[in-house]
Amino acid sequence: MPLTRRIERPATTLAGLLSLVTLLGFVPRPQEATGTGPDREAPTAELPADLAARIDGELTITFDEYKTHLLTLYGRGPLQELVYQKLLDREAALLGLEIDSSLVQEQLDEQWRRYVDIRHQGNLDAVQSELELGGFTPESYRNLMRVEIERKVREDALILAGRAFTDEDLRARFDQTYGMGGVAVEVRHLFLNRARMSKELERLGIDPREMTPEELDRRLMLRAEELRAEVAAGADFESLVRQYSHDLSVGQNGGIIPNYNYRRYGEPLARAVRAAEVGSVSAPVPTVAGVHLIRVESRTVTSFETVRETLRATLLDEEPSMTERGELRARLFAAAKIETF
Repeated sequence: MPLTRRIERPATTLAGLLSLVTLLGFVPRPQEATGTGPDREAPTAELPADLAARIDGELTITFDEYKTHLLTLYGRGPLQELVYQKLLDREAALLGLEIDSSLVQEQLDEQWRRYVDIRHQGNLDAVQSELELGGFTPESYRNLMRVEIERKVREDALILAGRAFTDEDLRARFDQTYGMGGVAVEVRHLFLNRARMSKELERLGIDPREMTPEELDRRLMLRAEELRAEVAAGADFESLVRQYSHDLSVGQNGGIIPNYNYRRYGEPLARAVRAAEVGSVSAPVPTVAGVHLIRVESRTVTSFETVRETLRATLLDEEPSMTERGELRARLFAAAKIETF
C-alpha cells in the first residue's frame, strides 16, 4: 500500500508546534538567530564550525555547550523522538511504503496557509513577530510542520497496512451501525419520571408527605394510561409527547430516543420495543427511570453476511486512532534493541 493516504486535521497552531520543540529539538539555525539591540547588525561571515553563536564578536557558545544546555532543559525526550522517527523510516522501508512528497508538500502548504490567513488574517509582519518570539523563522517553522506531517503520514500508512479484524470486531461494528443483531429501530417515547410528577402534584395542592414511592408510581401509571387512552381516542401521539413528556430533549427530537440500542432505560423497555408492532403505542412500561409509553416508528432488519465486506472495508480505511498510534509506537520500540548514551 503506497504511503499516500490523505489526512484531514485541524490547522497546526504555534502553541501546538512550540510544544513539539521540546520533543523534536528544533531550533533556528545560528545565522537565523534574532536580537533586540538597536545596533544589531547582520553577521558578515559564517561562524566557525564549532560555534553555535557569537555575541558582540567576543562571547561565544560552542555546539557542545549548546547540546549540554538542551540536554539539561529537555532531557532525552528529543532523542526518543528521533529514535522513533528512525524506527518509522525503517518499518516503512521494510514494507515498501514510500512518502508521496507532493502530498506532503500540499498538506504543508495548506497548514501554512491556515496559519497565516486564519490566525493572522494574512498579516505577514504579525506572523514574523510571533515566530521570532518562539525562536523560529518562517523556514524553520515550516520545517517543523513538515516533520510532523511526514511522521503522521508514515504512522497512518503503517497502521493501515497492518490492520486486521476478527469476526468479533466486525460484529461489534455491525451492532453499532445496524442495530443490535442487525435490527435497527426508531423509537419515540412519552416519558414520565418521579421527580417531575411529584412537582406537578405539589403544584396541584397534594401534600408531598402523602406521596410515598408506591403512591407516586401508582399515579405515574394512571397518568400514562390516561394519555394512552387519548391516543386510542384519536389524539396525535407526537403532540402528546411534546406536551406531556418529561424528557428534556423532547423539544428538539419530539421524543425520539437517539440511536436506541436496547440498552438505554434498561431491559424492561428493550423487551417492550422488541415486542411492539410498528406504529402502535404500547401499554405503559415501568422502568427504574419512570414510566414510558413507546411507539416504534420503524424497524429495519439487516443481515450480517450482506454487509460483512462493507464493514471490513470501512474499518480498514478509517482514520487511525490515538490508540493505534500508541500501539504502533510501543510495538516498534519493543521490537528494537536501542542503546543510548
